Amino acid sequence: MTDQTASPTSSPGSTLIQRISLSHPRSGDEGQLYADALQALADCATACTVCADACLSEENAASMIECVRVDLLCAAICAATTQAVAGAPEEHSSIMRAQLQACIEACRSCAAECEQHAGHHEHCRLCAEACRRCEQACEALLAVIGR
Repeated sequence: MTDQTASPTSSPGSTLIQRISLSHPRSGDEGQLYADALQALADCATACTVCADACLSEENAASMIECVRVDLLCAAICAATTQAVAGAPEEHSSIMRAQLQACIEACRSCAAECEQHAGHHEHCRLCAEACRRCEQACEALLAVIGR
């Protein structure tokens, strides 16, 4: 869940994740890329968790087992990647790069699985969209980490 509560110093529509990311001393020129990645990671982890639960609530839940498995794996990887992106110092950029690469792959796999069900299940369509956004945000951040 994202916090969109406005504060006197926040811009309309900015989230807590965006505001705190951009306030970090490390943010510099890549601050917006960090903020975008952290927001996409949080959104994706949440979307995947909700999608997994929704899949289990479908009448044909047994046919959704692979989707549930990939959803939960992607949610866990996004959560771990959030920790790496938010807290890894620059001197450990190789760890962050590896975690981002794992997350990109998890998001690709999850999006592909959810896209198979998107025509019948709105939660799968929305989850696939969140996974694709997260994949793109992680790729953008990966392009500037440790260069």
